[in-house]
Amino acid sequence: MTPFRPVTVNPALRWFATVLLLPLAGTLLAVEPSTQADEHWRQIKELQQQLSQPAPKGANEVEFFAPIKAQLHRDATVFATASPQDPRRWEAKLLEIKTTNFPAPAPERKVLFQANESAVAAIEAAEDAPPEIKQNAERTILFQHLDHLDLIDTLQEATAIEKRMAAFVREHPDDPKVASMEVRRADVLARSDPAQVRPLLEQLAQNPNPKVASVARGRLAQITLSKSALDWKFTAVDGRAVDFTELRGRVILIDYWATWCPDCLRALPQVLASYRKYHDQGFEVVGISLDNDQEALQSFLKKRDLPWLEYFDGKGWQSDVVTKYGVGGIPEMWLVGKDGCIVATGVQSDELDGKIGALIGG
Repeated sequence: MTPFRPVTVNPALRWFATVLLLPLAGTLLAVEPSTQADEHWRQIKELQQQLSQPAPKGANEVEFFAPIKAQLHRDATVFATASPQDPRRWEAKLLEIKTTNFPAPAPERKVLFQANESAVAAIEAAEDAPPEIKQNAERTILFQHLDHLDLIDTLQEATAIEKRMAAFVREHPDDPKVASMEVRRADVLARSDPAQVRPLLEQLAQNPNPKVASVARGRLAQITLSKSALDWKFTAVDGRAVDFTELRGRVILIDYWATWCPDCLRALPQVLASYRKYHDQGFEVVGISLDNDQEALQSFLKKRDLPWLEYFDGKGWQSDVVTKYGVGGIPEMWLVGKDGCIVATGVQSDELDGKIGALIGG
């Protein structure tokens, strides 16, 4: 083994290092974090690009993209924290909000909502955050509230969210999602002031935006469903003939959903539990799939062993039973009474057991 020997540094060289190299080292230290940030940002953009690509034929989109989305969430969170002066941090913070994975338990989802609301508030208060990022952040959190209406516990909360939605519509009339938000305000009003739902829809049915007017008229059609029995007929995806007139005497859950919808999959265990509990007592489920890929749908149904009737026409949001009744978001659940008439729309998954039990026993 070679013994350690102390090194004697020439004083002239020490001066050279102090005067010339240390400032250069400072420059290198200043450049390195920026270089790391650029590389980190490149990775984030690559993940976004991966999420923009279609899933393989027959694959479930939620399951296929889940690890990519989770990685993007982690990377965006790290970037926003590690680069507090980088102008791209606000886009990273927006990505962090958008890629939030909401688990099923309500308490856990509420904690995530609190974190997202704080992130949105930070973006909207930041002087250097671009206006389009602020608009996107507010839109994102409002639609997240719409997708988790079961978390709105009080009249005050519902009223506050509805007012935020109305303000967003006024301030951003050209936003690409404003048509959907305009009409889905009715879902929040149904919790805060049900008497105002129909007047709002009647007003929106005259809106100059044809998309808004069309969806509002469809929602009004939902209201009239309670006055006449459904007579839908179709062939289920598994080949079974479905005739609602032959289902009279049974309680039916109509579930608008899609295999690519994370919130639909979150509600699915409760739907399945209700089916197993009440099916032998006269309960049926009719799924209305907004999927475009029949192979992916059939693979999912087989994998999850879902036994109920499933409507599929491959038209997605353009399906006749979607546009006719103004379905603007999924999951959307309706309950049909034994007489074949709609008794409830906008049913939340945590309400199913109680509502079905009451109808079965009634």
